[in-house]
Amino acid sequence: MTSEPAEPLARWFGRHLQAEAGPCFALVDCARHPQLHALLNHPSVRAESLFDGVEALRLERYGAWIVPFPLQGELARVWFGNAGQGWREAWGWLFQSHASLETLMRHFKKFLKVELPQGGQAYWRFYDPRVICQVLPVMRQEQHEQFVGRLLRRIYCVDPALNTFYEVWPQDSVMGNLLGERPLDIRAQYLPAVA
Repeated sequence: MTSEPAEPLARWFGRHLQAEAGPCFALVDCARHPQLHALLNHPSVRAESLFDGVEALRLERYGAWIVPFPLQGELARVWFGNAGQGWREAWGWLFQSHASLETLMRHFKKFLKVELPQGGQAYWRFYDPRVICQVLPVMRQEQHEQFVGRLLRRIYCVDPALNTFYEVWPQDSVMGNLLGERPLDIRAQYLPAVA
């Protein structure tokens, strides 16, 4: 996994970050590239698996990880390098939150398995941007209240098939706060071409 200079795409993305929304994090799907697990074990990267116990060992190289994502960090350098390899190859998605890494881990762990209508459970790959980019716009109010809640202030994902960058955030309004509702705003645009 080589990386050419990531500056143009990193600067472009940095203009989307909202200071009041908190630090940036990544949900990473290690199954998307054979070297992602090694990158997440880099000494300067503080990655935590969303899986516990035996599942964490079994899915270590293929599971979901949550990682602080400073724009000057090693993960961002590789993510934005090679013309945005992280987004173009659907490595995961980014978000901003004021919550601690531990709080975010507890929050996301609740969504790893879902009940199937015919009975039983299945993994929900919400950490795959190809999934979350399709699901967020069609979530019912109560679903996005559970998933986004008050923890996630901004979500950034790319649908590589459409080369589309999505920016999602909960609306804050007096009436919405009184009713306990916060609809999602979604802005979509093409991911810029990077030489």
